[in-house]
Amino acid sequence: MLPPDFQDEATKLLVTSRALRLRRDRPELFQGYQPLTASGASAGHLVAFSRGAAGGTGAVTLATRLPLGLERSGGWRDTAVDLSTAFRDELTGRTYGPGPVPVAGVLQPYPVALLVPVNGATT
Repeated sequence: MLPPDFQDEATKLLVTSRALRLRRDRPELFQGYQPLTASGASAGHLVAFSRGAAGGTGAVTLATRLPLGLERSGGWRDTAVDLSTAFRDELTGRTYGPGPVPVAGVLQPYPVALLVPVNGATT
């Protein structure tokens, strides 16, 4: 069972344990670092990167940056991130992409997502 929201202390444990388990089980998804860019009104409030090697697809992390400023400016609105393939969020089990994906949908209910290529594909 998932913690009800990001303010629950169990959420920190969930994020940490899923990330460490994924790194142990799928080390090929953690071979580099590639920043990802977002588009839209609140793109500056998103930290986004792939841990895949250059030219490949790895684990993707999306995290909210400066959440109070984001809330004051009206939330994510039209902000999107372009995903190269289909990804599954290790925290919620939801699937996204490929193509432009609204950040508001990915970062709900938690302000962070850990995305893994679906079917283990590392292009």
